[in-house]
Parts: sequence; structure tokens; C-alpha cells
Amino acid sequence: MSIRTLIKTSNMAQLVVVLMLGLCIIWLGRSLSEVNGLLHNYYRVASLLVEIGNTPRESYHAALDYLSTGDDAHLERWRRLLREARGEAPRPDTASAAPGECVALAALVDHLEADASTRAQMHALLAQVDTFNIMTEDVVNLALGQKPDSNATADAAWSARPGPQAALRMMRDCNLARLPDAIAADASKLGSTQYADLFVRLDTREALLRWAMLAAMGGLILLGASALGNACIFITRVANPLDRVIGYAESVAAGLDPAPLQLRHRDELAGMFASLQRMKDTLFSRISELKEVEMWARKSRQQAIQARSQALTSLELAQRASHVQDDFLRRISHEIRTPLNAIIGMSYLSLQTDLSGVQRDYLAHINKSGSVLLDMVNRILDFSSASEGSMRMERRVFDLPGFLELLRQSVAGTALEKRLLLSVVRDTSIPATVAGDERHLEEVLRILLDNAVKYTVRGSVALRVQRADEPAATEGALRLTFVVEDSGPGLREEDWKKLFEPFALGDESMTRSRSGLGLGLALARQLVSLMGGELEVFSVPGEGSRFFFSVDVDTVDTFSLSAGSAEKMPLARPVRPAGGSSGIFFTGAQSPAGEPGGRMRAMSEIGVLPEADATPETGVGPEAAAVRPAVAAEGVKAPDQAEFPPRTVLVVEDNDINAQIARELLQQAGLNVVLAANGQEALDRLKAPAHTDIALVLMDVQMPVMDGLEATRRIRREGFAPVDLPVIAMTAHADMSSRMDGKDVGMNAYLTKPVNPETLYTCLEKWLPGGLRRNPFRKARAGDARPPDPQAGSFLSNSGEEDSHARCLQAIKARMKGQHNPVINIEAGLATVGNDRKLYLELLFRFVEHYGDSAVRLRDMLRDGDLDAASRLAHTVKGVAANLGVERILRLTRMMENALPDTPLDPGLLNAFEAEMARVLESVQGVKGLDRETRSGNLQLAEEHRTALLALLGELPQRAERDWGGVENALETLIPLMEGTPHAEEVAAILVAVKDFDMDGMTDKACRLRKKLLRGQA
Repeated sequence: MSIRTLIKTSNMAQLVVVLMLGLCIIWLGRSLSEVNGLLHNYYRVASLLVEIGNTPRESYHAALDYLSTGDDAHLERWRRLLREARGEAPRPDTASAAPGECVALAALVDHLEADASTRAQMHALLAQVDTFNIMTEDVVNLALGQKPDSNATADAAWSARPGPQAALRMMRDCNLARLPDAIAADASKLGSTQYADLFVRLDTREALLRWAMLAAMGGLILLGASALGNACIFITRVANPLDRVIGYAESVAAGLDPAPLQLRHRDELAGMFASLQRMKDTLFSRISELKEVEMWARKSRQQAIQARSQALTSLELAQRASHVQDDFLRRISHEIRTPLNAIIGMSYLSLQTDLSGVQRDYLAHINKSGSVLLDMVNRILDFSSASEGSMRMERRVFDLPGFLELLRQSVAGTALEKRLLLSVVRDTSIPATVAGDERHLEEVLRILLDNAVKYTVRGSVALRVQRADEPAATEGALRLTFVVEDSGPGLREEDWKKLFEPFALGDESMTRSRSGLGLGLALARQLVSLMGGELEVFSVPGEGSRFFFSVDVDTVDTFSLSAGSAEKMPLARPVRPAGGSSGIFFTGAQSPAGEPGGRMRAMSEIGVLPEADATPETGVGPEAAAVRPAVAAEGVKAPDQAEFPPRTVLVVEDNDINAQIARELLQQAGLNVVLAANGQEALDRLKAPAHTDIALVLMDVQMPVMDGLEATRRIRREGFAPVDLPVIAMTAHADMSSRMDGKDVGMNAYLTKPVNPETLYTCLEKWLPGGLRRNPFRKARAGDARPPDPQAGSFLSNSGEEDSHARCLQAIKARMKGQHNPVINIEAGLATVGNDRKLYLELLFRFVEHYGDSAVRLRDMLRDGDLDAASRLAHTVKGVAANLGVERILRLTRMMENALPDTPLDPGLLNAFEAEMARVLESVQGVKGLDRETRSGNLQLAEEHRTALLALLGELPQRAERDWGGVENALETLIPLMEGTPHAEEVAAILVAVKDFDMDGMTDKACRLRKKLLRGQA
């Protein structure tokens, strides 16, 4: 018999057994279902009988309790039981009915699956229950003073005096107490009968279940025997022959030529083996051919692997080169911006002090050169981002007239120096508030205006904004055309295309005397392309050039903007360039104030008069608005700054020098400043009740404990919306990914270090609620700059202090006299802070105090394996050392930062750093204190000075929470008054704690001095 026939026969036998087993299982399941039905029905009958037996008893007790106590709660309980029995109220959760269902007991009996005898007995019980309920109802009605139904006992009770006592007598006369027990006994007896009947029925089905189980077990035995037979057949007819065939095939695979097998049965396996024999003969005949083909395939495979390896190597090199370029740009940006921050910031602050003409000229050139270098770095980074395709559009709502005015201001000074006519013209049919990529649009127009002013020797430069002839790409948008024209030398037509190539400067003969990388127009064209436009040029040699492009902007509903926009932007801001007051003025029917008469009020606030002969350019339209210098109106005054309370800005910066620069700039603008060294401190300041007046946050990004991104994320999570508390990023990271990271967490704007004072003040004017009321940069350009107010954080000092500071610096130089190469370049450090000896010494002493043990801290970090913390510390020390002229420390920390955190530090490098830091400590610590003139003595402190000092000490902690800079100024004012008194050195110690931002030390010293003064007064 063949294997196939055996398998068919076995399968048929197994199928018959399975069918028989299935029938047994169905029979068994049916019997079990019937048993389950009997049990379920018995459970319902028993539950209903229990309820019938318990209901009269509960009703009787409720009525008796009411008659005995007169409590209405028992009456309500009795009525609820009566309504539930009659089906007038929802029933409780029982087996007879669903919870909340209104059904009478009689209806429940009718729905039972019971025989007629059982149902009749239960209806008899229900009749007894109804009789009992009627009698109980008559008793209760008698107690309530209502005449019961007519019967002899009720009439006799009614003829007496109705009431609870009469009801109780009626209950005794009717022998009502025995009825619930009788009903319960009958219900219990009927339940016992049902229980016995259940067991009779279960016995009847038990025999059927037993036979079904025996049949099922027999089927399972037959199925097991069939499976065992199949296994035996498989082993003898399939498995054993297959093992022999497999052994034969393995011998063939090993290259042997075994003898043919002789199988016992002539079945399918025998036929398969015959096919294997023929296959073996064919394989051996072609082995030689396969070997030859394999040799050629091996050669081809080696060539393919080699080509793939070369391709992967080239790809890896290209990716590595790209990553190196990106990393280099980020690092060089950060490294350049950190010293540039000190150069631009300190030079600007120095320009606010009393200087000679030559010094002011030198510092002005330093500040201007730093700004040029910063602009160059920004353009390189933007060009790199645009070339890689990583730059994205940043659409936001902005004020178009204010935007154009800021552009005009950016080139107005240069145009005035070259005596050029500068005009900005806007078609007044264009809405004042639009939505678009403001940052990139500003960069493009600034590049075009800078080039126009740079290359124009005489004549004019104009910026025109008008509606484009072609429609916008999207519905509801507005397409605008921006045109920048100049009367410069012009270009030949063959030079037009070269203008937009990177590092091309157009006509070399024309640009030979002018600086630049040639990236401006290339970057501008890429940015215009990003915004969906195309930058084009038309130029005639000797007549001038015209650059123009068109982009789409979205219109914004003015009402919805004022109600729900996240950005608060004034329609126009006053700006006073050099040479007199100027601002924005409008002609036509549309008023920037948005209401009748608003135009006159707006011009009064700005302080300008429109020129009578101001006319729009050709093609703009009859309602054009021009922006150009105007003469200030007499008698128009700016609002008094004293009418407004000062606002507070929270500066979050871990570097003391950068924090001091930001603090000085903000105080010169009339703002209070609160400092925080990291994101966690910033959150604590915002949550403190004393700092509810913080209006804006300047946030560094890279800080210890908590960085600026996480801090901003938590600030927004705490409920500070961007419109209520703007957060401005202020960091040395200027790449696009960093900007987008800040935008994602809720930052409003982004300032890159070094922070240009004008850029800072412009940003504050835009984002500070209510605008910036005092802009020192704008005042300086208007020609009315005055020496800074000492309360605003100036660097002015008297001659006595200057002498003490000079003596201190001379002492440091004397200590370094024996050194081959002085460890501190004092001249370089003084140049960084604008030759302010007091500030330089203060920062140098603070550097020694804060970072003198940095070598020990670095060793601890390296021992613990915290290379990231060591890298941050080296970066911080490097930035401070660069600003203070500690050049050897600068070089060593730069080497450390290049190594960390990827590789551990070389011990020799750390030893050299420790030795150089020891030399710095030796040179500085010995002379610390020579710059202070305050000494204690025996002079009597004047009573008014004692009162002022006590008042200041009493409010010092609370005032420091609001205005740290004001506390420092107040203490500096008191220092001369304390000279020679017993408290002079203690007041000086409090001032030192304030300058070191030591809140705990300041509070402790102030409390001790105040107690001492109060004891002396007593």
C-alpha cells in the first residue's frame, strides 16, 4: 500500500472519531444547559419567595414603628414598601427584577418558568400579602385620621377617637402581628417543596450526563489510538527511509559518490530517490563547469565589494566634511561672538562716560568695527544655512510702517554723512499690519540699502513699497513689490549675473577701495527665493541701479489682532537720528492711530511735522506715505518719564561680566534689573511675590543647573503667556537650529552675542509692554546725550577713587615685575572695559574669588568622570579671562575646551593651568583692598545718617528682591558718609556682598549691623 493510501485511510478514521466526539460534546453541552436553566429558575423562585415572606414582615414593623414613635421616616419607609409590592416604585437589586425596575410581585410570578401548581400557590401567597397590605393600610389611615375601608373592626375603631392609639387597638383586635409570620411560613414551605422538586429533576438528567461523558471518553481513546497508528506508519514508512536518503544526499553534497540505496517498499519515496540518483549524475557532470563559473563570479564579487567600499568611503568623507564645516561655523560663531560681546558692549558703555575727543574717536571706531565684524559673521552663517537648505520661513505679524522706519534708521547716519537724500515711500493702500517673514525680509532690504548707500557718492537712495501687478499665489494674500533705487555708478549688463554669485563683487575696478566678502547679494537672492520671490536688477552705467522683488504677505484683521494676537506692536515709534528729530509721518486718509483725529495725536507723540512738499514716487498711488527726515515742531514735548513707574527686566546669565554689561545697558534705559545665574533661579524669581512687576526676561541659553530652553518651557507651563511675559534669548549660538529650538519652547525673539546696544534697545521697544520709554542710543544720535545718571549704572568715579584704583593696579604690576611674561595683560583688560579702572578691578577680584579654585574643581570633575561639567567650567573661565586680559589662562582653557568633553585632559595641561592660576592669585590677592578708601574710626555717626542707614538696612532684603542695582547705588552713596565711623567697614562688607550677588551674606551682615545700631540707640 502506498503512503498516500495509508494517510487517506487514517484521515477518514480520525474524521469519524472526531464527528462522534463532537456529537457527544453537543449532547453534553445541551444537558448542562438544561441543568443550568433549572438552577437559574429555582434561584429566581426561591428569591421571589424570600421577598414575598419578608415584605409583609418589613411592612408590619415599619407601620408599628410609625404608630409607636410617630416618626415620618417610618411612615415613608412603609409607603415605599407598599409601592414596591404594587409595582409603583423602583425595586431594589434582587434576582427577581433589575435594579430600578418598577414591577409588581404578581407580574414577577407570572413571568416565572414554573408549572401551574407552583404558580397558583405563589398567587395564593400574594393574595394573603394583599390582604395584609389592605389591613395595614387601614391601620395607618386610622392613625392619620383618615376613615378606613368599611369593615366591622375598622368601623368600631373609627367610632372611637381616631389616632395612633386607636390604630394600635385595631392592630391588636385584628391580630395583625401573626399574618406576616404565617405568610413567611407558607413561603418557606413552598420553597422547600421547590427544592425537593429540583433534586428530582437533577437526578433524572444525571444518567444522561453520565452516558454522554462515557461516550466522549471513548471517542478520545479512539482518537489517541488513531494518532498512535499514524505515528507508527510515519516512522516506518517515512522517517526511517528519509534518514537513509538524507545520509545519501549529504554524502553527495560532500563530494562523494556513494552506492545506490535499496529501499524496502516501492512507494513515493522510492520514486523520489530514483530522481535523486538522476540528479546526482547530472550534478557530477556539471561540477567542472560550475567551478569555472564560480571562479569568474568570485572575481566579479570582489570587484563589486571594492567599488562599494570606495563609494561608502567617499560618502563618509563627504558627510564628515559637511559635519566639520557645520561644527566649525558653529564653533567659530560662538568663539567670535563671546569677545565681540565685550568689545561692542564695553565700548558702547565707555562712550557714555566722560572721555577726551581722541578717546571717544578711538572707541567709536572700535564699536563700529566690532559691528561690521558681527555683521560679517552673521552673513557668513546665514549664507551657509541658506546654501544647505536648513533655513526656514518665520512668518509673524508685524507693523509695516514701523518696519520701514527701522530700516531707514539703519542707514540714515551713513546717508547723512555722505549728504545723500534718503527716502522711504509706502503705498497707503497697503494695510499697516501684515503677516510675513519679517526677519528675512528685513535682512534682504538691509543688504540692498547698505549696498546702495555704500556705492552712491552723490544723489539719492530710495526704498519703495507698492502693490505688485501680478496677483498673489494664495487666496486672501497680498503681493508686494519692494524696490531699492540709487543714483550710484551703475553696472554693465554683463556684470548683472555676477552680482548674485558668492564672493563676487561685480566690477572689480569699482569695488577695489571698498571692503566686503561678496556674500550680501547672493544671500539676499537666496532669502528672496525662500520667501517665494525672485531678486532682479536693472542698471545703467553712470545713472544708477534698481533692485526689485515681489513677495506675498497675509493681511490681518485689525480687530482680531488687537483682541487675540500674541504680539503687541505699536503702529509707529519715535526715532531721533542725528541732526534733529525725525519720525514717521503719513499723508492720506488712513491714520496710524486708527480713528478720526488719531493722525494729529500720533504726530504729537512723535514730535514731527509733515513736509508740505512730500509727494509719493511715480506709480505708487495718490495715497502714498513717505518717511524722510523732518524738522521738530516747537513746543511739542515727549511725555514725562517720571509719570510712568519703572519696569523690571529679569536677566538670566551665568557669566558675571556679560550680566554686568546687560545690567548697565538696561539701567541706562531707566529699567530696574533683577539678576539670575541659571534657569532655576529665574523660575524662583518669577514665582516670588516681590517680583510680580517683571515685564520681560533676557535669557541666556547655555547655563548650568537648568539651561534657557528648559527654563522658558517651564515659564510657559507656569502660565506666563508670550504676550504677558516676553522671553528674549541672548546667547552666542546663532545657527538656525538654535533659533528654531528657542521658538519651539516659547521664546519671543533671539539676540545673538555680542549684543549690539541699538539692537537690544530696538528689541526692547518691540517686546517690552508699553515700549521702551527712554532709549539712550536714540538720544545720543539726536545730539542731546548727557552723562549717564549715577543711579542708572554709570562708570563715573571721583578722583580719590581713581587714585586708589591706580595704586592697586600699580601694585599688581609691581608683583608681576619679576615674571618673564606677565600673567595678566592689564592694558588689554582695561581696553575691554573702556579704561574703567574701578570696573576692571572689581571684575578681576571677582574672577579671582569665583574661579581661583577652578583647578581643584576641574580635578574633582575629572576624577568623577563628569567631562561635560569640566568643559562648561573651562568655557566659562576662558570667556572671563579673555575679557580681563589673563592671556595665559585664556590659552590653556582654550586648549582644554578643544579637548573636552570628547577626551580626558592631559595631566600636564592641568598642571600648567594650576600653576598659572596660582601666579594670578599671587599677583591679585595680595593687593585686594588697596582700592578701598573706607576705614573704620571713632567719629560719631550723625543722627540723620544713622536714621537713613537703619531705614535702608530694614528694607534691604525686600528692596534687593525688587531692585538689586538700586541697593548697590544706595550703599555706594552711604559709603562716604560712613567714613571714619565705627560702622564704615561693616557697610563696606555689605556692599561687597551685594556686588558678589551674595543674598544670604548681604542679609546676614545687614541684620547684624542693624541690631548693633539699635542696641547703641537704646
